[in-house]
Amino acid sequence: MSPYAAYPRGARDPGWAPLGAAAAAIALPLLAWPLAGTLLPDSSSVPSDRPVVLGESEDYEATARFERGWSQLPAESTEGELLVYRRGRVLLQIRIVRPPPDAPEDARDLWKGLERITRATEPSARFGEPSEMTADEGAQGLKGPVEGDTVSGKAAVFPSPGGGFAVEFTATADPYAAVHDVQAADHVMGSVAFSEEDG
Repeated sequence: MSPYAAYPRGARDPGWAPLGAAAAAIALPLLAWPLAGTLLPDSSSVPSDRPVVLGESEDYEATARFERGWSQLPAESTEGELLVYRRGRVLLQIRIVRPPPDAPEDARDLWKGLERITRATEPSARFGEPSEMTADEGAQGLKGPVEGDTVSGKAAVFPSPGGGFAVEFTATADPYAAVHDVQAADHVMGSVAFSEEDG
């Protein structure tokens, strides 16, 4: 049983859909993770003493906080689009998506779009029904379960207050992941914050 199993779970055509193909092209497969802890390339440690900038627009900046023990995988990341981190046997992907003009800004559209992106590279991935989530600093979004053939996890989506971009999280772990590493991924999701850019 995955350590995620111990945690409780619980429309219009999305205008964010045109982003799906591009995002899928750069996505690191989420569910082929059991051996990835030893196979992934060189990594760099993530600072735990300050917020880490995830993405920004002209009006807002998105940040999150990481506890000690996280590493970023630069070779698997794409600046401004996809950030990939690991801690033990937990894989965390953070995507920054930007809507086309006049796209809907609803978080449920983002959730459906993230599911399509994930299934494009991992057909066994199944997203459960999300629930509303308020992050520690007040960011509003959705969070719900993700299941696959060999791993399980959680996903979360947070549109920026101005609607100029959104932050999407997907954290997956195999059955051998440590519970404290799983909890650390939850902490990152819960720490996301949007702040207005100066000027």
